[in-house]
Amino acid sequence: MKTTNSEHTVVRPELTTLPIWGLDNRLQDYIMNIAETYQCPRDFVTAAVFSVASTAAGNKVTVKDKFKSSLCLWQVLLCPSGGGKTEPIKAVMAPLTELNIEYANKSFDDKPIRVIIDNVSETAVINALDRNRDGLLLCRDEIHSLFMTKGIIDNLLSIYSHSPILKDRANCSITIERPYMSILGGIQPERIQECFGHGNWSNGLGPRFLFCWTDDEEYPSYSMRRADPLLANMWGEFVYFIYNLPSSTTVEIDPDAMLAYTRYYNELAMLRNSKNTTIAENVLYGKLQINILRLAGVVAVLKYVSQPSLGLKIDMDCIYYAIRCMDYYQACGKRVILNLNQKQENSGLMLDKIPTADLIRELNKRHHISNQSAFAKGLGVKQQYISKIINN
Repeated sequence: MKTTNSEHTVVRPELTTLPIWGLDNRLQDYIMNIAETYQCPRDFVTAAVFSVASTAAGNKVTVKDKFKSSLCLWQVLLCPSGGGKTEPIKAVMAPLTELNIEYANKSFDDKPIRVIIDNVSETAVINALDRNRDGLLLCRDEIHSLFMTKGIIDNLLSIYSHSPILKDRANCSITIERPYMSILGGIQPERIQECFGHGNWSNGLGPRFLFCWTDDEEYPSYSMRRADPLLANMWGEFVYFIYNLPSSTTVEIDPDAMLAYTRYYNELAMLRNSKNTTIAENVLYGKLQINILRLAGVVAVLKYVSQPSLGLKIDMDCIYYAIRCMDYYQACGKRVILNLNQKQENSGLMLDKIPTADLIRELNKRHHISNQSAFAKGLGVKQQYISKIINN
């Protein structure tokens, strides 16, 4: 059943599934059809829709805030092996796959241009970004190898923030002024520590991802249901429309939507400043403050495809729907933190369970934090926050 929501309340009930009510009715039908056909969690299909739309928009589309925000999204689907994510992701990615085949016949310096890649090596990623400046999607069924690949982590941090990448090679130099790469892939829950431990959370890499984590533990019986070709064609038209948007397309933000976004941003700021917030949670909330506008931009573009006469903008419905999606992603992110803490507890490392303020006081007591500005920068907070804790 489709749902609607016209109320924009401050108090929001907890979500256990990624909502779809903020999308066009036809997209809701498509998402439910794919989920029912492949008997997979609906959340995975919805996340894949966001990732494909994000990739199709690429560097062509930005949200007009005081900073230009891209629509780049990184998402991880958490489920055990055999959890049923492979085929539905293939179905949602089909329009991009067709573009990938079409682009294979084109070239950049005699090298094929890609819209989708699955090779996580540093060389493969840099080459693909160099040949396709509009943007691409890194998609792997199991993406844990991304976090095990030497040399890629620093590049990922630059890619997320669209910082220029400069690479000197034996025969040439590569400069990518605004790298754009969305990421979508699966990770088995038992590999969370392997991927996001060992500093990959505290350095901000892990919290840059939006996590989908469902509790479906029963494997379904075979279903005779088939994907609806009309809905699949409709989805393809959505993707091609977005992919063909002109360069320098701007998503405006309505004044009321800006107020709602500001309230949400400030909610997260209050959580970050709370003495009960852990370091791991602090970093998570900080990245949600960035991802909210990216997702709202994706939602606005999808709405524009179905209702172009309304203009390309983030209105109140778009921002509230994006906020509710962020509530879901936040809950899943906190489950990841809990999983990391449980692993650390088994190894005797529990720093992430200590409230940030208490940890800062203890570090200052033992080692005296002389350079508060540098210490604050390392934590991703303001120097005034550190000073307030130390001096109280």
